[in-house]
Amino acid sequence: MHAAYSLLNFLGNSRSLLQLMPAGSIPTGTGDCCAPKLLHYAAANNLKPLAMAEFWWGVRSGDKIPGEFYGACADRCQPLMGFLLSGLAQNKSVNQQESRLVNSEFSSEPPTERSRETGLVCENNWLLLVDAEKKPISAIGTRHLSANSVRPLPEINISQIVPIIYQDRWSIAVNKPAGLLSVPGRYFDTQDSVQSRLQNLLEDGLNLLAVHRLDLETSGILLLARDKETYRQMSDLFAKKQVCKIYEAVLSGILKIDAGTIELPLRGNPENRPVQEVDLLYGKPSITRFQVIAREGNCTRIEFFPLTGRTHQLRVHAADARGLGMPILGDRLYGCRAAASRLHLHARELSFAHPQLGEMVHLQVETPF
Repeated sequence: MHAAYSLLNFLGNSRSLLQLMPAGSIPTGTGDCCAPKLLHYAAANNLKPLAMAEFWWGVRSGDKIPGEFYGACADRCQPLMGFLLSGLAQNKSVNQQESRLVNSEFSSEPPTERSRETGLVCENNWLLLVDAEKKPISAIGTRHLSANSVRPLPEINISQIVPIIYQDRWSIAVNKPAGLLSVPGRYFDTQDSVQSRLQNLLEDGLNLLAVHRLDLETSGILLLARDKETYRQMSDLFAKKQVCKIYEAVLSGILKIDAGTIELPLRGNPENRPVQEVDLLYGKPSITRFQVIAREGNCTRIEFFPLTGRTHQLRVHAADARGLGMPILGDRLYGCRAAASRLHLHARELSFAHPQLGEMVHLQVETPF
């Protein structure tokens, strides 16, 4: 499919998805998302886009607000934009200052060669595709949009180094702080992440692929691969449950039992993302073992041993009445009302058989609470 599906730009050049998306991911423009499709259609039919913006239409959902403008999906649409906008000439009526922002012969090199493109900004009534240094790459006129209608490109906070706890020629592991995404999100204000910072700091950073994810509020060990083959092999270890993960948490309440296993199938709530919920009929199998470490005041310090890796698995298994019946301290999403400075959930240990070295790797970091 990647070799057969092609997109056309305004220079008349056509590239297959195999060329545009060498990592193998499928851009949302080949599904329901319209931005790449609209640009392809315009180029194929000799039409000139006058404005382009994506906005959320409907009730508020997660970080999406009705009427707000958002950028293309960072991982599946934005990599296409530099190619799709290549050759798009501006109106001759714009002044000389604006004309310097846009060139009708933009580079049409594939995104792998210009993979630091990170977003769109609005300047002088032009919607600019810019790179990580905010240098214009391409543009579309936006005379019907105010500069405040489009969110500026966020800064990637590379000054705050992510602590590297292990690395070799094939992989790297970091101690992710709470409040930092594992990988970039879809929107302008969710681009700062572990992966983004490492991409800017390491010589081979652009090749990094996160093997798994930690929630925004969760701290601890995050493993990344430095090449596609290692990523495939390490992802396979996680899929086959050959990775031992140990989390430490503090529950908001006193747990009476000392140890046990929770088996509650989970699914995402389609009406209230990113909330996950127990669904005994349609949920995906989710299993967590637990062991109490200590009871401290009105709280319980506990170890979690997840045997599956569902989104928010530990948080739901802790909070749901059919699980432990008490939320993790600081987890307001799942009902914790006690005052806390953060979510008290930490990925403390990670053990796996290294696919390249052929030996066991055991990683451990101190719990920060």
